[in-house]
Amino acid sequence: MAYLSVNVGGAFIPVILALALLVGTPLEETLLATGVMTAVSFLFSGYVIRKGVFIQRFFPALVAALLALMLDSNAAPRIAFVSGVLGILIGADLIRIPWLLLFHRDQLLVIGGAGARDAILVIPLTAVLVVLGQQLFLPFE
Repeated sequence: MAYLSVNVGGAFIPVILALALLVGTPLEETLLATGVMTAVSFLFSGYVIRKGVFIQRFFPALVAALLALMLDSNAAPRIAFVSGVLGILIGADLIRIPWLLLFHRDQLLVIGGAGARDAILVIPLTAVLVVLGQQLFLPFE
């Protein structure tokens, strides 16, 4: 029997912050960016037996930053953070749950744990820093 756990620092708190940032953020642009980030996160992550889900960190952060800047430069930091957090949770963790429950029955499955937890914190923050740096040094006007 597999056990499913949700990491407070790796899933719960980032999702609460992302949902709080949704207020005043353009919804269509954020949903589009989240969908793309979900696909990118799924493609650039993988499951390692007895280690968990791991994801490449730099490329998804750049994708989140560039998407946010292209969709709405005024709300880019918010879009980058929200799409980074939700895209990684959905693409790296949640999509894999049925497969993991089917093939890894005797393990503890952690949403937002180990490798994905670091990515859920690092990738959105890196994306926000890239967006802020771009807005500071190369404004779109």
